Amino acid sequence: MPRRPGQSDSTLEMRGKINGPSAGDLNKANIAQFCQQNSFSTATVIRDELQLPCNPRIIIRELHKNGIHKRIPAKQQLISEQNARRGMQFCEENALRNWELAIFSDEKTFCSSEDYTKTLWRSVNTRYDIQHIQPKKRNGRIS
Repeated sequence: MPRRPGQSDSTLEMRGKINGPSAGDLNKANIAQFCQQNSFSTATVIRDELQLPCNPRIIIRELHKNGIHKRIPAKQQLISEQNARRGMQFCEENALRNWELAIFSDEKTFCSSEDYTKTLWRSVNTRYDIQHIQPKKRNGRIS
């Protein structure tokens, strides 16, 4: 390759591209399988658990090629079957009630809990699979 004026012998054009470990060097099946079993893990955790000598970005790229993307999980509803029946019974009993006489207050209940937005690895149309739903955790502190 001819050199340009002012170009040294140690430039990238002269040396060629330096390649690190590619996704072909990694065990692709293990990455996808690990994500299915541990969907709430991060790319760094996947790399460390599978002992892969690569950047987590390579793992993310490989997961995207397999149709697995990072998503926000569906949240589990905190209503039991018994409470659902009670709510339906209340609605049926009070459907014809004169609601003009009712007083509604605009109060807000603040609840501190360990709920925070996590992300998970999943494929398309699997949001409501049991393993992809984040359960709500409450510590009982309501003010």
